[in-house]
Amino acid sequence: MRFDPETQSAIQFEVDDGRFGRVMFENLDAIRVCRGEWSPYDIDESVYQDIGNASYHGERYADVRLPGWVFTVPQSRWLFERYLYEREHYGDQYEFGRDVDEMLCDFRHYLFLFHDEYVEAIAKGIWIDVINGPKETAPMGSEHPFMGLSEGFESRTLQVHGKELEVRVNPKPIEILVDDARLCSQRIIGVAYARKNTCVGSFSALELEGEGELLNRWRPDWKLSLRYRDGRPISILEEGFFAPPVFEVEGVAGLELVAEYLEHRLKPDAT
Repeated sequence: MRFDPETQSAIQFEVDDGRFGRVMFENLDAIRVCRGEWSPYDIDESVYQDIGNASYHGERYADVRLPGWVFTVPQSRWLFERYLYEREHYGDQYEFGRDVDEMLCDFRHYLFLFHDEYVEAIAKGIWIDVINGPKETAPMGSEHPFMGLSEGFESRTLQVHGKELEVRVNPKPIEILVDDARLCSQRIIGVAYARKNTCVGSFSALELEGEGELLNRWRPDWKLSLRYRDGRPISILEEGFFAPPVFEVEGVAGLELVAEYLEHRLKPDAT
């Protein structure tokens, strides 16, 4: 098992067929790795949630799933300590203006049990997949939830108050997205200003990335995501990167609700 902070904060480990299992983190806050063949906590099925055996994994994770190897720790003292630290030192500057209380609502204390070591992490979510080799040969595929809505996804045009917007919709069936949202946030819809209407500050503009190379990468100005909170699916609309959510609604929201918000947001006299 190894942890590599350079590859999207991934834990990698060999599976029976010689390939690598990979756990990637959404908004990793803290991680610790310890040697040991036994769990640091008493595993009580009435208290600890076994994600590794949860029914929603289905057969899609059969190659990487091991009996009882992924758990969440409820009422975690470590998570609460991290929350108090962030609140005290960052307050309303947490994550560039987001609400620090999201650590209590959406973050989890994860426990991963391996043969002779274990890993604990605090994060907003995880994603598990199987790759053919270590990090150098294991890029994320286009359907990976951390890749967003890349080129090739369903695209349509939306006209709002004379502005042309490009809309991309995740092609996965809703029932799959709902299941996957139990692990981490799932991007449902992305909306961006069309290229010819891109204005200063738009995240859909051309960006300078990598080794001085100009890449034409699609970045949504608004993104609708789905995640679970308190056992229920929640749809969250965000505008840009450094702002709190525009709205949160219970259940699976669709383009109609996003378009309704944009009608108000893009009115010429809107403040």
